[in-house]
Amino acid sequence: MNDAQAALSAYSSGQKLAIIVSAILGFGLDMYNVLILTFVLGAIRASMHLSLGQAGLIATATLVGSVIGGAAFGLVGDRYGRKTALQWALAMFSIGAILSAFSNSFEMLFGLRFITGIGLGGEWGAGMVLFNEVWNARRRGIGSACVQGSAVLGTAVASVVGIWALKQYGPELGWRVALLTGGAPILLMIFVRFAIPESKLWQAHQHSLASAPAARRVRPEWLDLLLPTYRLRFLGGIAWIMSYMFTFYAILVFLPTLWIKDMAVPPAEVRSIVLIGTPISCGAYLVFGWLNDRQGRRIGAVIPGSIWVISLALMAFFSTQPYAGSLVAWPMFWSYLLFVIGNASLGVSGPWISELFPVGMRSTATSSIYMMGRAIGSLAPVVVPLVAAAAGGSLFLGMMIALPSAALFLLIGFMLPETAPRKTRDAAMTAETYGQTTVTAKNGA
Repeated sequence: MNDAQAALSAYSSGQKLAIIVSAILGFGLDMYNVLILTFVLGAIRASMHLSLGQAGLIATATLVGSVIGGAAFGLVGDRYGRKTALQWALAMFSIGAILSAFSNSFEMLFGLRFITGIGLGGEWGAGMVLFNEVWNARRRGIGSACVQGSAVLGTAVASVVGIWALKQYGPELGWRVALLTGGAPILLMIFVRFAIPESKLWQAHQHSLASAPAARRVRPEWLDLLLPTYRLRFLGGIAWIMSYMFTFYAILVFLPTLWIKDMAVPPAEVRSIVLIGTPISCGAYLVFGWLNDRQGRRIGAVIPGSIWVISLALMAFFSTQPYAGSLVAWPMFWSYLLFVIGNASLGVSGPWISELFPVGMRSTATSSIYMMGRAIGSLAPVVVPLVAAAAGGSLFLGMMIALPSAALFLLIGFMLPETAPRKTRDAAMTAETYGQTTVTAKNGA
């Protein structure tokens, strides 16, 4: 048994449970902080007398900060440890969120949401890499599905808290209360400090470098991302996450408006559709997470990705059929349920992206890929109205820009290398062992 394999078996059940709980809470709070702002942005705009453009910039600040945070804390994770990066990111995440509730100007709020974004961007990558390096590789898919699926719950809680805060405290104070709740990651930081161990795989990797001083690298390991093999994986990963996020936002941001204004769906029915879709989406994450472990990362992404494409094709085919009073008889309802099932393709992203890279560059690559892809993909709410205007004002035609994006996601899913141990030629050669031996070989040890 080599150092990397020994590291994988050195965690207690309690430590593994603490790590997956922290990852679930971290990603749920990530989505919560992104979306809580959208529910109170109107109140912020009225309170601070902001223009529509300024309000948009505040929402963008978190997103831009997350890209920088993903790269910066990725480097911290590779250099100083996964746990250290996670603690620092959660601290910045919490401080920015709490202080933003006390903002008294556009400039102050913009700057603090930017700081929040930096911490938010670092938290996902550090937490996901730590989870992947601790969790059993053959059960990583279902574990990652639980982590990624927490975004559904984070979204639901954000909608409830945002509306509650505005109703309970009024628009002037309510938005501040809502943003203040975004400081909850500080509690998670304390939990991480005392309950979460450092990645023993990362520690074993550091030990292998320190024990062979003659072979010590003359440049940082993250620069190996420029090598042809890793460069293609890095760029492919960014395009893959980008196409997912673009498809996701192009549909879900505008679908309620399309239903209510163009298809005569009562608002109460829209809420019912979303409530029905939420548990179905959670169940899909678990099913495809299990399939991910049983049949490989590619299958866990390609099947729900195919369902995505089918759902969008059905939406296009039935786009002219308005709501006639029955959800069961309305094809768009069933198309939507297929779409939320397809959303579960995100569940495979954490382990697959992480396993594509060796230990020494894994944190930097994983964090940067996810945050850069999310940032680019989140431009969909800007692109859809432009396409709709060019298509004669049809919102639905604008939304259908998601169809080629979903097809791109599916295509890249076929092209990325398989990494799941059950599907590789040598099941004993896990991604962790591969990463460890790759670095050792490059160092001449």
